[in-house]
Amino acid sequence: MPRPGSSPAIVVGVDGSENGLRALAWALEEAGLRGCPVRMIHAFQPTYGRGRGGRWSPARSRMVQMYEEGTAVFDAARARLAEHRHAGLLVGTALYEGAPAQVLIDLVSRARMCVVGRRGRGGIANLLPGSTSMSLGVHARVPVVIVPADWPEARPPASAPVVVGVDLPLEYETALEFAFEEAQLRDAPLLAVSAWEIVNPYVYNLRGLQEAVAERRARVDRLLAETLAPWREKYPQVAVRVVAEQSHPTTTLVAHSAGAQLLVLGGRARPRNEIVTGSVTRAVLRRVGCPVAVIHDPVNETGGPAVRAGWR
Repeated sequence: MPRPGSSPAIVVGVDGSENGLRALAWALEEAGLRGCPVRMIHAFQPTYGRGRGGRWSPARSRMVQMYEEGTAVFDAARARLAEHRHAGLLVGTALYEGAPAQVLIDLVSRARMCVVGRRGRGGIANLLPGSTSMSLGVHARVPVVIVPADWPEARPPASAPVVVGVDLPLEYETALEFAFEEAQLRDAPLLAVSAWEIVNPYVYNLRGLQEAVAERRARVDRLLAETLAPWREKYPQVAVRVVAEQSHPTTTLVAHSAGAQLLVLGGRARPRNEIVTGSVTRAVLRRVGCPVAVIHDPVNETGGPAVRAGWR
């Protein structure tokens, strides 16, 4: 990990897959914008074979397997991206034994952010709860960027927006600050998206429903304006557009992230033994076509989340 006093690194999980290489390319572009180093991490999981007497035994020395696999993964990544314009920012590698999600969660606490591919060697399995990308998006306490399998390595046009989901009322603005910073770094417009729904108690009262919808819409518009005002002032060069829709958050976020450079979501880092299902973040990760940054809330003195905030 970064040495004391050095600029925090962007950590990338690489596994020899094509998507892992695309995630590394994304990280190098991000590092070029931020002027920070990139460090590759590979998590080795040993394979075993049938030995004498029908017992399971290591096919080769675990350390030999680990060295050979790590060397192959790192060499292939460096060769693939040797001509990248920011290849000089790739400063180191780290090889560990263990499950990829567990290794990365343990190691990235001092990193600037962690970048992984949404689909690695596990194919469709990496879209399911418990996969590396899903686990990091839920449990890591640093910003996590998840790059889809078909994301092009070329930098998208500056006209493509950075999209941020705004869950109102917003108690912590960590994700919003990250989104404004990304838009400024990329010289890109920012699209702030909020979605809201009304549980319909007025099924037999159309006028009452219309009044409730109008009241809720006005409240959302007011809260959005108040929430964005200080960030517009801090980042005056960022062009901001606002969308507030009566819809499910997942539907709205997926629709408006089409063609985006990056989708930014707020989140709360969960304990590793806590199983989270049905969250907006998980649903969006399964469906969105651009990289997704999950930015976790600040933590309190005990290391847990301070309060609820952001998309779930």
